[in-house]
Amino acid sequence: MTRVWLGPALIGLGLGLALGCGVDSDEGSGGKVELTWKGAVAGHMSVPGSAIACASQGIIELTAAQGDTGLGVLIHPKDLGAPAGRYPITDPAAAKATTPGAALAMRFLGQTATTGAQSDSGTLTVMPPKSGRVSGQFRAKARLFSGSAPLSVEGRFDDVPLHPGGRACPR
Repeated sequence: MTRVWLGPALIGLGLGLALGCGVDSDEGSGGKVELTWKGAVAGHMSVPGSAIACASQGIIELTAAQGDTGLGVLIHPKDLGAPAGRYPITDPAAAKATTPGAALAMRFLGQTATTGAQSDSGTLTVMPPKSGRVSGQFRAKARLFSGSAPLSVEGRFDDVPLHPGGRACPR
């Protein structure tokens, strides 16, 4: 099991991902995260993922990382115990203030260096959790951290383990 830390907000998450940090990647768990991005740069990722529910913050953090590529999705559900539903994806600052809401950040290897992006708009759909696992899909518009170049981001997460976050939750 690989352990990497997320910052206290999605901006921290995005910067952490952009700088090479993340969270648990629960390899062998059966959960899978797939991500495709197009625009100023293009790429694809398909790796195991994990999710933690942070009761004190009322959030769910979904993460997946492999090498220089990673994704973090921060979900602000109305009810942490029943997160199924459709969520607007916004920029991280707006998502933090919006319930229900979501935001995402990602990092990937660009032409010359590792770079990252964060969401501007979109939609996340979460299915009802089954046996402590969560599934869903998302479609978002994002922008590169290094400028305003737009990206189209699409992905899905299937059967990703959802654990209580405890000490792994942002403070």
